[in-house]
Amino acid sequence: MILQDVISRKIPPEPWMDGDKIPWDEPAFSQRMLKEHLSQAHDAASRRFTTIDKHVNWIHSTILAQKPSQILDLGCGPGLYTERLARLGHHCVGIDFGPASIEYAQEQATSQNLTIDYRHEDIRQAEYGVGFDLVMLINGEFNVFRPTEARKLLLKSLNALNEGGLLLIEPHTFAGVQIKADEPSRWRAAQKGLFSDFPHLWLQEHFWDAKSDATITRHYIIDATTAEVTKHAETLQAYKEERYRQLLTSVGFSTIQRFASLTGSADFVQDDMFVLVAQKDQHNDTDTKDNARQELERIRRGVRTAPRPEIDDAPEWLNDIEEMRGFFSSAAPVWDKVFGADKKDPLYEAVAEQIAQTESAVRVLVLGCGTGLELPAILAKVPNAHVTGVDSAPGMLAELRKKFPEKMTQIELIEESYVDLPLGDQQFDYVIATLTVHHLAPKAKLALYQNIRAALQTTGKYIEGDQSTSPQSEQENLRWYQAYISTLPGGDKAEWNYDVTLSPETEERLLREAGFAQVDLTWEQRDESGHGLAVFLARSLGL
Repeated sequence: MILQDVISRKIPPEPWMDGDKIPWDEPAFSQRMLKEHLSQAHDAASRRFTTIDKHVNWIHSTILAQKPSQILDLGCGPGLYTERLARLGHHCVGIDFGPASIEYAQEQATSQNLTIDYRHEDIRQAEYGVGFDLVMLINGEFNVFRPTEARKLLLKSLNALNEGGLLLIEPHTFAGVQIKADEPSRWRAAQKGLFSDFPHLWLQEHFWDAKSDATITRHYIIDATTAEVTKHAETLQAYKEERYRQLLTSVGFSTIQRFASLTGSADFVQDDMFVLVAQKDQHNDTDTKDNARQELERIRRGVRTAPRPEIDDAPEWLNDIEEMRGFFSSAAPVWDKVFGADKKDPLYEAVAEQIAQTESAVRVLVLGCGTGLELPAILAKVPNAHVTGVDSAPGMLAELRKKFPEKMTQIELIEESYVDLPLGDQQFDYVIATLTVHHLAPKAKLALYQNIRAALQTTGKYIEGDQSTSPQSEQENLRWYQAYISTLPGGDKAEWNYDVTLSPETEERLLREAGFAQVDLTWEQRDESGHGLAVFLARSLGL
């Protein structure tokens, strides 16, 4: 870069447009940062050793109850916490992106005869392993990641923990991130410093992005000899405390405890951070799930079914097609025990991935909402959204109300079939359908898609996560639909529990015929036969 690039820079910048964070992995920078980590003059990089001693004592005594534990320290730096925990009898693994920090940590462990596994890796890509009792992510590190990456870190941490294991995060408060944007732009001259070993000018500026609730900081380093300019940037994502809790519960954590600091008491030096400790559920639900499946089969046998088809070569399973509304309403009390045990279902996560993170009160329409299995992942992305849920089964909606009592001020439920329901004109920012529209044949699905497109705002998005199959299986599904289901009363309105699963090619064609300009297959999971799941994102306007 040259000085003219600084003058013509984009103002204000967008979050992460200039890169993810300052260059922790660059060897020379990492070496300079190590000096800051070890400095006892400030708490800017790592805390002073006396403070770390207090933190470790609290973690050891209060969080781990002095029991020897398997600990994973994400963003461990030079191992200042891990080596102290190891000396207390814990087995520790530390992962960090800075090569100098990891080298220092390894040297310290060797010199003290401590068995610590240090890994020089990016925690976003690293494999964590399993069997941990505690995973730590401290010193505000959670906020440096994009929301989608932060969510994945939580999922990876959950998977790394034993049942009953704990995740300890020390994030920034919302105000703590926002106030950084209020700092004035400044410059300083230095013979050497964090960003360079040579004489330079350091220009720094901060911005608040209200749309995404993030603070962006730019650093321009101007070499005094060559006038060459190097730019570094970092973004801090702000979250309100309720939002942290929603993220944790949406991926499967429970029993979330809040502490003022890593000593358990108020910290008046670094009061822009606090501590959340979340537990991974201890499940012993195999019998519960089996019992629920048996109950579901009993319910299935007790509900109204369609008359048996008078077709010579009809498959046996066509003899037990349940009436849709009655079956799902009766099955509601056991539905989540059978289908909702996995709180981090990859399909729901893939659907939510298409939603832009925002604190704004966006309007979301959820078709076939059932008991609300998709809602935690959705609300983790748009916690203040106004959600309209549509389902024809009253029992399902009753279960949803029981599950989300604190959210019913922002959730409106409509007990209707969405097939012919007027959805309004340009009412919604998102329309979402998860595991529901596979009951519709192509003609009815096309009409629904047209209705959805009309209900979306100009920049709105339709997100569909559903069953998917091969073109050959699609033809078999359509054959029996035409020969039998379509002849039943309400057969063309999805009033019978029959799956008209289509291929991705047909789904995309129908969406485009409905008028969507941009249609993307964003995620799929299929077996060798071509059957599986797929997520589509459709927009009225092209990119």
